Formats: sequence, C-alpha cells, structure tokens
Amino acid sequence: ALLAVASFELILATAWWSLMAGNILLGLGHMCLYIGLQVMCARDDSPGALVRMFGNLMVANSLGQALGAGIIAWFGGSSAIPPAQLLFAISGLFGLLGMVAALTIPSHSKASTEVAQTDAMPLKSILQIPRFLPLIIVSAIGGMSQDLMIVFLPLLGSERSIAVSDIGSMLM
Repeated sequence: ALLAVASFELILATAWWSLMAGNILLGLGHMCLYIGLQVMCARDDSPGALVRMFGNLMVANSLGQALGAGIIAWFGGSSAIPPAQLLFAISGLFGLLGMVAALTIPSHSKASTEVAQTDAMPLKSILQIPRFLPLIIVSAIGGMSQDLMIVFLPLLGSERSIAVSDIGSMLM
C-alpha cells in the first residue's frame, strides 16, 4: 500500500519537500516489501525450499526491473526526459496490483508454527561463518553498482539529450 500511495503522491509533487516525502514513502514501502518477501521465503522449512524460494525471488526481481526499464523506454520514446507523472501513475497501478496479489497469499504455511526458542547469534559468530564476509561484500558491491546505474544513467541521458528509449534499453 505504501508503494502505491507514494507513487500517487509523487504525481502531485510540486515542491522539493513533496518529492522527498514521496521518496521516503517509497523507500519505507520497499523495505517493508522485501522484509515480508524474505520472511515468506524463510517460512517454508521443506528440504531445499530456502534456496528455491530465494532463487525465485531474485528471478522475479530481475524480471520486474527489466519490465520497468522497458516501460520507461516505451513511454519515454525519443525524448530526453521521460513523462514522470505517467510513470508514477503506472508505478502506483503496479503497487495496487501487488497489494491485491498480497491479499491472496494465505497467512499460514505448511511449515511448523512452533518457533524454537534460541539465543540470538552474536555478530562475531555470524562473521565467522565460512564465505559469509566475501558473500556480503560481493552482494554489497553488486547492489551499489546496480543502484548507481539506475540513478546515473537517466541523469546522463537527460544531460546529454540521449533518448529515454535508449537509456531504458541499456537498463534492461
């Protein structure tokens, strides 16, 4: 719901503070979405389910990002600046669609409803898990480079009058 509300708020944004408020709502909605998705992935305790569920989540995430870049390229066409209000409206509609889809997910799982009471694992123990630190570093670098591409390619396109469709194609 936050993603849809934020998208529709950004359509009406006319001042820097309303853009900031919309972005804060988008960020909060995104964080809540991913926490919920990861919890759903972790609820299934059948053999191999965690790897399968996270794999499916990552594939769906990549497909969604490619679809988003395609939508930007399609509606932006040869202009240097995409139609922001239209894109926010499309984002809001996808947010509403996601909310409706989320309401169809059962609130229970096949996994055991009992949660084992264990002590919290100290950070030192987590960092000593084999290959954990390199995995986190590679993941952070990959995430940061993707974020930089998503932010700076459109800025470069706008500054150098590169068609939105070309920037969208590069992001796909």
